[in-house]
Amino acid sequence: MLTWRGFLHEQSPHTHSIEPKYKAVQMYLEHGFGYKRVAKELGIPEASIRRWVKFYENEGMSGLEEKRGNQRALTKVGKERTR
Repeated sequence: MLTWRGFLHEQSPHTHSIEPKYKAVQMYLEHGFGYKRVAKELGIPEASIRRWVKFYENEGMSGLEEKRGNQRALTKVGKERTR
């Protein structure tokens, strides 16, 4: 995706792919590391780790998929079709 500056980025610098999210979840759930330790070792905010663990516990791997922007795009398509 092209940013407004014209540079090519696969992801926003504030998003993570499923792999590091799953690694963080495993460190917490399977290895017994605390949120703070996981956050420090991976260099990811503690709040993100907490959120990913919650999503994983509720939805499994699909809970770790990036969802931002998807709902807006779906809503827009739906509205265009109904007009």
